[in-house]
Amino acid sequence: MDSKDGKELRELDACIAEHVMGWTKVAGTNSLDHPGRFTVLADRILIGQNMGARIIEYNPTADPAAAMAVLEKCVAKCDESGDSVDISISTPDGGFEVGRMQVGFEWNIELNTKSKTLPLAICLFAKQLFSK
Repeated sequence: MDSKDGKELRELDACIAEHVMGWTKVAGTNSLDHPGRFTVLADRILIGQNMGARIIEYNPTADPAAAMAVLEKCVAKCDESGDSVDISISTPDGGFEVGRMQVGFEWNIELNTKSKTLPLAICLFAKQLFSK
């Protein structure tokens, strides 16, 4: 999973922005003047803040703060069904594992991701969770 190239990571970031965060994809930066909008450029994803007064890069696959906001959405979604999110900080290969613990504390193998970085593991898990 960690061998993703820049384009694959941008596609994953865009998927997270749209399907997990619930933002609307728009064309160009002129439309970023409203909350909840993002645009995909050739090399990055941008979101607008403060009614477009500030435009920042959105990169939850590498930015720990953005990944934590994604994790909060995952926890909320799992809470709806009484499940919880489990993060293993140290896996045998030295990475991170994120998965869903179902009611009764049974590990849901279908919703479990591994990565060498925690932000990427969270985003891969979120993509699986929100595509169900």
